[in-house]
Amino acid sequence: MNQEAKKNILEKAKDHVKRTRTDIAEQLQEILKSIENLDQEVRASSSGDIIIKERLVANLRIRVEELKGLEPSPYFFRCDVIFEDEPEENKPIYFAKFQFSENSIFSWTSRVSAIRFESPGEIKYQLRNGSWRKGQLLRKDQFMIVNGKIMFMASESLDYERTLIHQEKLQRRKSDFVLPEIIELMEKAQDKVIRADYKGPFLISGPAGSGKTTLALHRVAYLLQSPDTMDKFNPNNMIVFVQDESTKNYFSHLLLDLGASRVTITTFSEWVFDKLGIKDHKYVERIGQNEAEKDLYEYNKRLALRGAGDVSVSYSDKYFDILENIYCRYLDKSQFLCLKQQRKNFQFDRFDLAILLKIFVEENNGLLVEQIFHEQLKNGNYRKRKIMGQLDYSLIVLDEIQNYIAEQIKILRGLVNRKTQAIIYVGDLRQQTHLGTVSEWVEVGEYFDESRKVVLNKVYRNTQNILKYINGLGYSVDIPSSLGEGSVVEEHVFSTKEEEIYFVKREIEKLGSSGVIGILAKYGDYIKDYEILAEELKNIKVMTINDAQGVEFDTVFLVGINYESYLVPENYANDLAREVQRVNKDLIYVALTRAMNKLYVVGSVSLKDVVSELL
Repeated sequence: MNQEAKKNILEKAKDHVKRTRTDIAEQLQEILKSIENLDQEVRASSSGDIIIKERLVANLRIRVEELKGLEPSPYFFRCDVIFEDEPEENKPIYFAKFQFSENSIFSWTSRVSAIRFESPGEIKYQLRNGSWRKGQLLRKDQFMIVNGKIMFMASESLDYERTLIHQEKLQRRKSDFVLPEIIELMEKAQDKVIRADYKGPFLISGPAGSGKTTLALHRVAYLLQSPDTMDKFNPNNMIVFVQDESTKNYFSHLLLDLGASRVTITTFSEWVFDKLGIKDHKYVERIGQNEAEKDLYEYNKRLALRGAGDVSVSYSDKYFDILENIYCRYLDKSQFLCLKQQRKNFQFDRFDLAILLKIFVEENNGLLVEQIFHEQLKNGNYRKRKIMGQLDYSLIVLDEIQNYIAEQIKILRGLVNRKTQAIIYVGDLRQQTHLGTVSEWVEVGEYFDESRKVVLNKVYRNTQNILKYINGLGYSVDIPSSLGEGSVVEEHVFSTKEEEIYFVKREIEKLGSSGVIGILAKYGDYIKDYEILAEELKNIKVMTINDAQGVEFDTVFLVGINYESYLVPENYANDLAREVQRVNKDLIYVALTRAMNKLYVVGSVSLKDVVSELL
């Protein structure tokens, strides 16, 4: 195809994008006007149709958000198709995040959107009744449209092979803490995962940066919006569990972008506080004066949690009385002093919350919650009614599943609706960064059919040089040839922490505002000296490795590499020693895979020497 033909195709595409955006904007204004009129009617009315109008307004507001999301990027595929049942019809159809039927734009969740993965020629897609609709794909265009501008366009047809029509220069940079994910780049195999049967558990695993979280959230959006499943799933009784506030922010942005705005996103601790009505207490990740004390405290608490069923304790709001009854046979004198300090500081860790929740759920045969519904009266009016019912989720998503205690998973499994049995596990049991977490699925009684166990192998986050460095340490990582080569990983050994800090500060000055920079260390105490850098520059994030799980940065400085932080104390019991060693190995892997473009490793010893002691 010559340049003149490409230019002609591009100009027509630009014109269509412009006209489509205008049509979307006009409909948006019409809906906003309708909402304004309905709001006025609701305020002025006292009749029984208020609830109906309120529901209509709520639905219109959802449509407003969809149109606002659609207007900057109206579609990402165009398919020219002739279907066998409409042989005279040759009208282009488009696929986007949301439907805009007035301009033949279909949602990516529609059944017909599956044809966007096919090559020109004979195609078919399955209808809801199980039959197949067949046709011929004459031409297919792929787009990336950002704020109305075509950044990328490729075209293929029966007459010519796939051809690049236009491409703007794109920077591979993380501009803020939320990395945008786009449905445009979804592959056919991923689409099949998203459209898999709704019923039953689903496991999505893979190495860091493989896109497993993105895939899981697209499945959530599909279940909510697809005509095949939307009657079985309601955002008001779907819940996504994340590890921390930064991940919560990331998920909120992505789900909102996909049209799933009302799904609850929370951490396990936040959720337990809410469901048990615990107030004026706070969650602490690990408790103790030093790392060895924290390890041993968690180790004995885990033993107590597993034996909690042997102790007869009734649930009450005297939380620490309950915990003392459970822990009395497992904690030594110094650890009981730790528990008393927890009581004084109103602190719980994950083992404490799991025990309290387990006792409550067993005593009440589940979790009771207030449910509101509208009852229609004989005169046509409606009234609200409140009843207490069992908590019943149509879907639960557990992100970073390798960080959950088996008892947490067992409890949550019991809260999934029996008709859907839908729970999505996201993570990899081989990448554990916490003690006492589930290591095999048999521990929680979960079984996955092979068709519902997806392992992603491609890594999209890092460069080839970063992955080569990780492999050189002794980890096993596939290196896709499609990845950019990137900068060579820099490793530096210093005799003092002051020298280390000086080096990091100097390199950050060289980088300037070039993307988001993450400074990571194993312990929070170690990175306190780096926090002043984050105060000076907004693009710097100082975090522990655990807090950084699930987050990515343009540049990562992994600081504080030393034997003391990562090697196991000699006085640990064998099973605890093995577990701590495995966790430390996995923590290093997590830290290294946070970097998208540049990676620095600094400390008092070589990282390879440290890792060789752990593998």
